[in-house]
Amino acid sequence: MKNRVFSLGVCAAILLLFSAAAYACLLAIMVPREALAVVALADLGAAVLMAFRFMWRRPGGAAFMKYMLIGVATTAVNYVCYWLLAHPLRQALGIEAGHTAWVALSTAVSWLAAVVFSFFPNKTYAFGSHDWSRRTLIREGRTFFLSRLLTFAFDLVFMMIAVPLGMHDMVAKIFSNIVVVIGNFVTSKLIFLKKPGRQGAS
Repeated sequence: MKNRVFSLGVCAAILLLFSAAAYACLLAIMVPREALAVVALADLGAAVLMAFRFMWRRPGGAAFMKYMLIGVATTAVNYVCYWLLAHPLRQALGIEAGHTAWVALSTAVSWLAAVVFSFFPNKTYAFGSHDWSRRTLIREGRTFFLSRLLTFAFDLVFMMIAVPLGMHDMVAKIFSNIVVVIGNFVTSKLIFLKKPGRQGAS
């Protein structure tokens, strides 16, 4: 584990050194924005690796980072489903861009797909809940679904406000998903991590 954490730190340091040198060169020759964007992505990667290294060493950090990995996959499912509905399918049906009802429908369907996708990985991999009794599954599933309704409400309201105001729907979806991922982590931790003294607590 220590070697893994050390390797992450080395990778982050290399990325930061690369980006610092690249920024100096790029700014000196005034290159296009696309080149600066590549370096910015390197910075983002370094920041993510450093955060991963820091969090993994903290109590409860492993669960958080596992959740974040699942969260990335879940966000991808949400984002791709939304894009398929809000763009190719919408265009095929001849619906105008930014149609409020279609944005709402696309948001709802993509949310449902993400919730179904994320339940079992969160239960078993991120939070280590291995109680498969019918009673526990019903309790966890019901609470998981209801808690996701809270973040779905935020997602829907944000999209309904941001898109009509002129923000591109895919950009609005990114900002919305940042808040959704954080909120979902808090609620998932409450659902799947059992209190000391309960049967099957880890």
